[in-house]
Formats: sequence, structure tokens, C-alpha cells
Amino acid sequence: MRDTDVADMRTLFPRTRIVTVNGAAHWVHTDQPAVVVETLRRVVRTVG
Repeated sequence: MRDTDVADMRTLFPRTRIVTVNGAAHWVHTDQPAVVVETLRRVVRTVG
């Protein structure tokens, strides 16, 4: 992800959070499913 991509995302979605998942490639949900589930749980609790 380029810095300009992040800037554009923040413009469109000000509450954007970037999460880096070690050991994952393009299909993060397949490569690291437990990390994805926990991250989504945290998001839901935060905005819930």
C-alpha cells in the first residue's frame, strides 16, 4: 500500500485503521483467519 493510498482512504473514510498482519498475503482471511476474526471483533466492540 502506498502512502497516497492511505491518504485517499483517510479522506474517504476518516475512521480508517490500517492493520498489518504478519504472515499474510493478499487473502488475509485465508492466510491468518484467527487474526482477522479477532481484529473484526475489536472493530465491532469499538463501533458497536
